[in-house]
Amino acid sequence: MMKNFWKKTTSGILALLIVAGASPVVSAFRQTDMTAVTAYAEGDPSEDFNYSVNADGTTVTITKWTGTGTEAVVPDTIDGKTVTVIDGWAFSQCEKLASVKLPDTITEIGSCAFNGCTSLSEIELPVDLKIIGNTAFAACAFTEVTIPDGVESIGVSAFASCKNLADISIPASVTSIGESAFRDTAWLKAKQEADPLVIVNNILIDGTACTGRVTIPDSVTSIGDLAFSNCRTVTDVRVPANVKSIGQSAFYNCSSLDYINIADGVESIGVQAFGNCNALTRITIPDSVKTIGGSTFFTCENLEYVKLPEGLETISNSMFFGCKSLKHVSIPDSVKTIEMRAFAACPSLTKVVIPDGTETIGFMAFMQCTGLKSVIVPASVTSIGFSTFSVCPDAVVKVEPGSYAETYVADQYNLKYIDTNTADAEINGVSLSLSDDLGLNFVVNAATAENKDDYSVKLTGECAEDGKTVSLAAKTIGDKTVYCATASLTANNMQEEITAELYKGDVLIDTVKYDVRSYLKELSDIRWNEGAPSNELMMYSSTLVYGYAAENYFNGASNELSVYDDANEQAKSRRKIDSLYTAINTKQYYTSNPLYKYDNEDVKFSLVLDSKMAVRVYVKGMAAGTKDSTGKLTSVAGTKGGTDYPSYFEIKDLTPLDLGKDQIIKVGDKTYQFCPLIWAYRMLKNDSADAKNKRLAAAVANYAFDAYQYENGEVLSY
Repeated sequence: MMKNFWKKTTSGILALLIVAGASPVVSAFRQTDMTAVTAYAEGDPSEDFNYSVNADGTTVTITKWTGTGTEAVVPDTIDGKTVTVIDGWAFSQCEKLASVKLPDTITEIGSCAFNGCTSLSEIELPVDLKIIGNTAFAACAFTEVTIPDGVESIGVSAFASCKNLADISIPASVTSIGESAFRDTAWLKAKQEADPLVIVNNILIDGTACTGRVTIPDSVTSIGDLAFSNCRTVTDVRVPANVKSIGQSAFYNCSSLDYINIADGVESIGVQAFGNCNALTRITIPDSVKTIGGSTFFTCENLEYVKLPEGLETISNSMFFGCKSLKHVSIPDSVKTIEMRAFAACPSLTKVVIPDGTETIGFMAFMQCTGLKSVIVPASVTSIGFSTFSVCPDAVVKVEPGSYAETYVADQYNLKYIDTNTADAEINGVSLSLSDDLGLNFVVNAATAENKDDYSVKLTGECAEDGKTVSLAAKTIGDKTVYCATASLTANNMQEEITAELYKGDVLIDTVKYDVRSYLKELSDIRWNEGAPSNELMMYSSTLVYGYAAENYFNGASNELSVYDDANEQAKSRRKIDSLYTAINTKQYYTSNPLYKYDNEDVKFSLVLDSKMAVRVYVKGMAAGTKDSTGKLTSVAGTKGGTDYPSYFEIKDLTPLDLGKDQIIKVGDKTYQFCPLIWAYRMLKNDSADAKNKRLAAAVANYAFDAYQYENGEVLSY
């Protein structure tokens, strides 16, 4: 109940009787009566409060301060009941209030309790205090605050905008600190200047002053809500295994964040944690994560690939809404529910496999996935919301005959479907062959030596097979023989998306889009989390950089390669070439440093990278049609070597391992030897070479060096 104190009026009447000089008997009586009600006499602090009795009947909550002065003293009891709570807004906006004394009986200070008390500079927090609510002291005039030992939680914006607050003592008992709890305080600014990662009791409460790569210390156990929100300068974050929770909106609108590694050990990711992180292209979430909040990747427009954790049961509301570039997402077998709008407005998503065991698909879950071609819905699904596949004009839904999903899609206007008896195969994944060109293999697990001819794949995009329908061919990947269709790409087309359409006879049963760059990034993330050896990870990285360099060389600039403009990096690449020469013992052919011995008046060499990797040998005065001594190579006309060199031999089909090996051509009585890395070494030593040549040279050197380490299981020094 709410109760206003009326005692002030009563005490005034009693005082008037005494002053009027009543009879001694009456006076004695009145004096005794007065003593009985001294708790309500003029000046007693309890007269300035409204309160409510709590459910236990023995404690009360202060709901409103009705005083008008600059000081407030909260009593420890009212009407014999212990005061334990300062309610939300109880003192809010009391701008003249400068000092407050609270009894030690208080255990909770509610939301906005002293919010906007802009003159409040003195307060001693109670020793029994456990909870400080949201914005409880926002915009107060404190210069220092001591949080009592025993306080467990400090709410959102609890001390925000206390601009003069420079000294805060926070005990180890505090295990929860809300977002922006100390925003715009002198204390926080000083902390940020000392270390951009502000950590209190193992809680990372603020990282908004960070730039570039951020490695969160192992001591941190949680990343607070909004900890990095709107930090537009952080690019790379490493989250250690000791972190158990990533708070809501923790990285919201970190517009430059393009990489985050979350170690196995994290258990929960909050609502909108990575919302609007438009530089983020891929993320692998470890299997330790059991809950992921709604809108986690809301409008991450460049996000291409996500690996969700095994054990996740719910894909939350709007988790990937507006992820325009999302191409690949693996839904784990543990998922029971896909909530509303989970994948809405993801136009680059082409294929979705909903695992057996999923029961519910929410309304508009895949709405406006305009590029969606193939969806597999198992018989376990018993509920599909309205407009789930609305505005998915090319989607073909695969269903089991007699299932709820078959009934659902049959009732949808313009929604095409086929049963799983017809669609008995799919493109299960991709692999990469590193050879003279890059082979992107689309693997069909259901294909065998006996039935492979039942299937064919149409490939479209920047590949040698563009527009062609190819048969499945056997290929050994790891220790397993699989049947696949291979798209052959050149290095400068690694970023180009290839579409593979799987047909059984004339029936289109599956569609997948992939590109080499996405594949390498995805594989690198997965293998990094699996603890792959460094030589394997470096192979993926150098292959990626080689692709960027080729794209840069032939198609324009790439910021990915700016590191190679540094003289130290160029020197490092030269040392790698020297190390590789020593490892493969090519120096045995020469009596002096081979790196300067190849060009002379008789011959010139060049390295060709625009189609297949090849070496061209220009011999002075050699007419087109000349054969080498083996009879295998015939020179062809070409004047890139200059007018004195009218033709050239070409050694084609070089692999990354061949880049560090000598290529030999014999013409007449002369033998010419050349290693492709000679060109790279020349470029790296040539001060007048332009940036794109130096960048490509460094990328080629690293590509060859890492290919050798990967193939041979060695670690070379340089």
